[in-house]
Amino acid sequence: MRMLAAAADRAKSLEPVKIALALEGMEFEVLRGARGYMRKDDHQFFQPMYIASFGELTNGEPFDEENTGWGWKVAETIETAQTILPTTCKMIRPTDREPLNAK
Repeated sequence: MRMLAAAADRAKSLEPVKIALALEGMEFEVLRGARGYMRKDDHQFFQPMYIASFGELTNGEPFDEENTGWGWKVAETIETAQTILPTTCKMIRPTDREPLNAK
């Protein structure tokens, strides 16, 4: 939702086509200060992936669930670049003159 709001600000509009175009290639800060981005070719969003376990927290881990002392411990991080797969998408590009549902 924060990225959608940022795209609307960038587009200076709430029109869906203008927001969609503003999202293309947009980078955004995600969990733990990492970066994600919206691929222009198919509007897929890529970000790091985290493998985590739930249990008793130690050493001030940041994901304490509701101050219970239990939460999510990140065991491994898969960086954004490692999550990107090629696309064969032939998306019909939105433009200011063409409705989003054209064709």
